[in-house]
Amino acid sequence: MTGLGCERGGFRNGIGSAYPFRGISFHGVKLEVLEKELAAFNIPGISFRRVSVSDTRTGKPELGLYVEITDWDQWRPTELSAYLAKLACKFDKRNPFASLTPLEMRSFLILWGSTQFYNDLATHGAAIDVAYYVRDWQARAAIYQQQSRRYWLYN
Repeated sequence: MTGLGCERGGFRNGIGSAYPFRGISFHGVKLEVLEKELAAFNIPGISFRRVSVSDTRTGKPELGLYVEITDWDQWRPTELSAYLAKLACKFDKRNPFASLTPLEMRSFLILWGSTQFYNDLATHGAAIDVAYYVRDWQARAAIYQQQSRRYWLYN
C-alpha cells in the first residue's frame, strides 16, 4: 500500500514488524509535521493514525503513521504514493528524483509506468501537480473500464 511511494525519496515503508506495509515515516521529519502535510492533501478514503511500536532489535520505540482505509470505494492507492513522492521533494531540498542513476530511473519507470510523471517530478519536485495526474489517471481508467466491459465475466 505504501511501497510505491517509499521506493525512492527517503520515506520509510513500515513501522516495525507490526505495520509492514501500511506504516510510513520520514527520517528527520517530526511525526506531527508529516501528519499535517499528509492530512492537507485530503486524500479520499484514508486517514492517518500515529503509532508506536518497540523496535525488536533495540527495544526503543519506533514511531510512524499508520494508513487507515476509511472508505474502500474512494481509496486510490497510487494517489497516496504520488503525494509521498511530492513530499519527499519538499523534505529533501535536493529533489531525490532529479539525480536518479539510469538504473534507478528505469526501476522508477517500471513501477510507475509514466515517463511524464517522472519527468515532471524530476523537474518540478515539490511543485508537481499531483491532482492533475490523479484526474488524468481516473479519466484513463474510466475509458479502459468502458472499453473492456464487454469482456468482464462478472459485474
